[in-house]
Amino acid sequence: MVGEGLSNQIVVFTRELTSMSRKEGQIMVRAFGGHVQRAVSEKTTVLVRGSIGILQKTTEELRVEYLRVRGIKIEVLNEQEFLIRLNQEIVKQIYTSNW
Repeated sequence: MVGEGLSNQIVVFTRELTSMSRKEGQIMVRAFGGHVQRAVSEKTTVLVRGSIGILQKTTEELRVEYLRVRGIKIEVLNEQEFLIRLNQEIVKQIYTSNW
């Protein structure tokens, strides 16, 4: 679950990403076996927080804080951490394939 790959993770994006579009990020999540939601819910496991945006917290970020207080485990990744997670997934795919 938290801290693992993207497979079976339920991911929500908030703010604008600098390295890719949100749609591209969603495609990558799905390519590695994850699921994408539009809004944070009790089923969300990962919130990806883009680098560009308002100074105030987004609705999604506030919802994660609320759910965490209620004991729901949701991992918050900044854009750099999300990119690292994607790279880890790529390496894992290479090593588990028949190369």
